[in-house]
Amino acid sequence: MTNAQHPSEATTEKLLSVVMPTLNAAATIGEALGSLVGQLDALEAIVVDGGSRDATAAIAGGFPLARVISAPGSSIYEALNLAIAAARAPAIAWLNADDLFLPGALPAMLAALAGSPEADIVRGRPEFIHSGSAGWQAHDRPIEARAAGPLALKQITRGPLAINTMLFRRSVLDEVGPFDTSLRLSSDRDWMLRAWRRGVRIREIDRTVYCYRVHGGSHTLDPARRGHRRARDEHAVLLGRLLPEVRHLPPRDPLRVELRRWHAVETALRLQAAGGWRAALGVLAEAGRADPAWPFILGGQVAGLVADRLADRRRR
Repeated sequence: MTNAQHPSEATTEKLLSVVMPTLNAAATIGEALGSLVGQLDALEAIVVDGGSRDATAAIAGGFPLARVISAPGSSIYEALNLAIAAARAPAIAWLNADDLFLPGALPAMLAALAGSPEADIVRGRPEFIHSGSAGWQAHDRPIEARAAGPLALKQITRGPLAINTMLFRRSVLDEVGPFDTSLRLSSDRDWMLRAWRRGVRIREIDRTVYCYRVHGGSHTLDPARRGHRRARDEHAVLLGRLLPEVRHLPPRDPLRVELRRWHAVETALRLQAAGGWRAALGVLAEAGRADPAWPFILGGQVAGLVADRLADRRRR
């Protein structure tokens, strides 16, 4: 692993570190890092490259605010853990190499964090943009609507989590601990669940701060859903860890209720993606052992969804 940095950056005290995992992102990383330029003077970008075979590292190295760490073979969450360990600021944000922070977002979030000493995290709103014939222009309004509003357990478990809209105090990252690198797609959900259970305090700001750019190379927002099966399997792993831990909680405890609902929905999704009756039987057996009541919980959620849609039609 090698670490390259600009000499002029070495002695400057930083207010904010932006961490970025990269791999073969030459087509987008310039725009991503460009979205940081001019936002803050005391800002650094920690770019951890997983062994790109294109010009990703060279492009990143051309930005005076960026430090590039070479970590061939590192996964997204391994790269994030390395970047956070190398960060020098008391506040940390996460930028994907194909996304953007919106103009003025970082100063606004940092000011909110400074003005809320009791808060561990500042959270803004995301926008989700699809690529069209005229470039990045088509908003995904349904996802944006689901991501709006204060963060709730349902959002953490069933998304969109939009963790990139959050600015973290370094202290809360240290307290909750590193990302679980055994999870390739879902470690952000695992981290936020751990944080939630520790009672982290979140300051919400009424501002759109981050632009997710939805395209075929996305790990979790890929329109072709190539990571769908893996995400389902990883969610099953998380639920396998968590459900036994919440059985001692009162039946109406919010965490217990939400995890059981999540399990029911994930079981239905895993059955849909099972790819054969033997695999489906395996999913059913596993789900029954974890929570025999899952079909009734799922049925209740479906009935509630139908009732909400009928009520919406009546109001129209």
